[in-house]
Parts: sequence; structure tokens; C-alpha cells
Amino acid sequence: MKYALLLLLLLSGPLQAKVLDVKDPWVRLVPPGSNSAGYMELTNKGSQTVVLTGVRSRDVKDISIHKTLAQQGRVSMYHVPSLSLNPGQRLTLAPGGLHLMLMDIVKPLKEGQPLRLELIFADGQTQEIEAWPRYSR
Repeated sequence: MKYALLLLLLLSGPLQAKVLDVKDPWVRLVPPGSNSAGYMELTNKGSQTVVLTGVRSRDVKDISIHKTLAQQGRVSMYHVPSLSLNPGQRLTLAPGGLHLMLMDIVKPLKEGQPLRLELIFADGQTQEIEAWPRYSR
């Protein structure tokens, strides 16, 4: 019996550990053909520093981490190569600050249909999440 259970676990695919606690993941609902942005709250509840190096989705060709910066009356965005979260640290991706930039969306975003995202970490681990499309608050 225990060998059957072990075999079932092995055949069911890799077990995915929850690397970060992810709260309220959402993406801005935009018309088809437009770029969007993704937001969420990330918390490292582990005992080791976690480095988020990227995000991917089969429904979006290009996802990158960006930060909005306002200086001297001008607002600009720049690419952030990675996000490092120390144990116990919380980081918020929100409009006007850190966010995910979603470019070349293959499947149009629809309210009530989550966008599946895969977070990619420096140590090779990944974590799947669902971000819900909605209009800005």
C-alpha cells in the first residue's frame, strides 16, 4: 500500500513548494491589444532570502518587473532585474510603484478569468499563482 502511494506521488509530477506568500494578485483589465500591469503583495515567510528573477505566462509573451519613478515633475518606468525579500519581509507591487509589466498579451484578459503566472526564483524554484483581471480601484 505504501509503495502504491509513493508511486502515485512520483507519477503526479513535481511537488511545488510555496516559496512566497502571495496576497491579492491582480492585473489591470485593458482592451485587447493593450499592455497591462500586475500587482500583488509578496511576503517571505521562510528562513532564507528569496530572490524573484522573473515571471512568465503562456498567455503573455513578455513579463518584466518595473518600477515607476517620479522626478522633477516627470514620471518614468525602468526595468528592475530582480526583487530580493529577506525572511519576514513584505513587498507590495502596486500602481505608481513596483509592478509587473505585461506586454504582448496573447489571450485577451477577461473579468472573472484568472491569468496564470509562474514566479521564477534565483534558486530555480517556481511558484504558480492566479492573478485576477479587474479595473483599477
